[in-house]
Amino acid sequence: MTDLQAPVRVEDGDGVRCVILNRPDKLNAMTEPMYDRLTELLIDAALRPSISCVAITGAGRAFSTGRDVRHFVAQPLADDGRRHGSIPCIEELMQFPKPLLCAVNGLAVGFGATLPLHCDLVIASSVARFRFPFVELGLAGESASSVTLPLRIGYQQAARLLLTGDWVDASEALSLGLVMQVVDPEDLMPITLDLARRIARMPADAVQGTKRLLLASKVEAVRTAFAREGESYARLLGGPANRAAIEAFTTTRRAKEEQKG
Repeated sequence: MTDLQAPVRVEDGDGVRCVILNRPDKLNAMTEPMYDRLTELLIDAALRPSISCVAITGAGRAFSTGRDVRHFVAQPLADDGRRHGSIPCIEELMQFPKPLLCAVNGLAVGFGATLPLHCDLVIASSVARFRFPFVELGLAGESASSVTLPLRIGYQQAARLLLTGDWVDASEALSLGLVMQVVDPEDLMPITLDLARRIARMPADAVQGTKRLLLASKVEAVRTAFAREGESYARLLGGPANRAAIEAFTTTRRAKEEQKG
């Protein structure tokens, strides 16, 4: 039985696993347990013969606004020494062997903007907006976006979005090639799931063989970029610019909460 209150929900049917980031009151900001759960669901879907395709979306008005600032820390280790959090999650996204679809329902910031770059097909609601705010945060990108974003939209446009943190609305995302299709909000999930079910009805060996071929042309470059970004992230995290950005964010959030109170 599906737990409707779980921060990451899952619904399986017709050969499709639908994963819903479900922390709408926090704009689906990612916590370490959410990264872990997403990783678990992807690994399980990869191994489960009854699942042929995975679609990821968000609940509420955001797809995800990225890492929860309260969890903006170095990757911890589990008691058994296993890493958990964003790194294993991104590694699983990079190598996921079955088709990955993404339904971007609203705000997509940070990890919320880089996750779709690892998906094979991305459909966006007309109210979706994307932003890559890493430089503003005193950082230099994540999730292999230094390779995946140029591959998707070209070097110059990728450089613009990564260096400036400009907002990209759904219309511009479509013109850039950041998304495949833009639809009305009420049509987003029906259209995405219909496409996922069509793919799930195709011969599984042929579908997964095609996915392997698509990955083969970029997987090494993506892995190398991810490693380079990790080194940069470790160097910049906690630096003066990063600390100032986090302090500014928390001060602004505290002031808004006091106004509401």
